[in-house]
Amino acid sequence: MPLLISSVGKRSIFQKYGISKGDSIVSINGREVHDFFGVMHEMEFDSMLFVIEKKNSEQIRIKIARKNYKSIETEFEEHGMLHCHNKCIFCFIDQNPENMRKELYFKDDDYRESLTCGNFITLSNLSEKMLDNIAEHNLSPLYISLHSSEDYLREKIFGRPNPVDKIRYLIKKGVRMHFQIVLMRGINDKKHLLKTLEFAKKNKAISLGIVPVGLTKHRKNLYQFKMFGRIYSKNLIESVEKWKEDNSFKKIFLADEFYMTAGISVPAKTYYKGFPQLENGIGMVSLFEDSVKRIRNRKLKEGSAILCGRS
Repeated sequence: MPLLISSVGKRSIFQKYGISKGDSIVSINGREVHDFFGVMHEMEFDSMLFVIEKKNSEQIRIKIARKNYKSIETEFEEHGMLHCHNKCIFCFIDQNPENMRKELYFKDDDYRESLTCGNFITLSNLSEKMLDNIAEHNLSPLYISLHSSEDYLREKIFGRPNPVDKIRYLIKKGVRMHFQIVLMRGINDKKHLLKTLEFAKKNKAISLGIVPVGLTKHRKNLYQFKMFGRIYSKNLIESVEKWKEDNSFKKIFLADEFYMTAGISVPAKTYYKGFPQLENGIGMVSLFEDSVKRIRNRKLKEGSAILCGRS
């Protein structure tokens, strides 16, 4: 889908070519652009050859040299948020209470949010053309909901076919990835988990986070999961740490909940290597404990207050 122009500045170089609001950018330097990131990528080259489609369907070509990039002064209308096409058996949106504002029921799965905000995406709603666009414009790193490297399990988890080939394709094209596994007892754990860890190592994941399936009380007619207990969580921590040691791959991090359920202290701040999975909630307890240590002996000025709450 061409990128729609939403406004053209008064001093924009596009003005002399008659480009105006409502026209569309079909391609730059022979590559289709679907978002602002694609435009930014093309600005890395010494010139930009625009193919622009006018509102009357006429197409014109405009070549702009690097020295004139600042004079483009044009804004683009991003396409709406991409919607999730999956029917995940653990979907947290399906577990929301009824009668809340409609935004809380929207299931997003947008590569742009993954790139800018660290949202985990599945790639299942992206065509080959969009995958090529991501690769060509080097939109990296992406945060990917992996869950399993076995296609038959992925189909069960996602509620539809979602082969791991899309992930392999982007990695082969140079797109780097953080992975997430939502762990479900009796589904993608144990030997299946070890296969997924091997996949992450083989494909040089930046990091991999393992989090427990999140459950609410609003689960009528939804998939029934087994809970994680103390012994299970303790064994999980031990087996993952052993695998990391045996395979010399330290970029795997377990959610804080597993340590708390097992009755084991969360690792120190240095363990998390820059907290690459913090947006996934992994390492938050360690960060909090570290901040408490730093302020423990700090003298508060008269009139200071500490806000606290009750859970």
